[in-house]
Amino acid sequence: MDIDLPEEGRLTAEEIRQLVEGGENLTDEQVETIKDFIALAAVIAYEGLKKEALGKKTEGSK
Repeated sequence: MDIDLPEEGRLTAEEIRQLVEGGENLTDEQVETIKDFIALAAVIAYEGLKKEALGKKTEGSK
């Protein structure tokens, strides 16, 4: 799963700090880990939805 996410599609460090309770205390490394996790979760969700849509498309053509 080699999908490059454009930077404009990712949350900024400041947005992460605002969204996470106690975010003002997060280190830069923790913020980057959260950003990577959110991006990975989005890709996994996208791939799941794509598989589901393809499955329904195949069922509908029978």
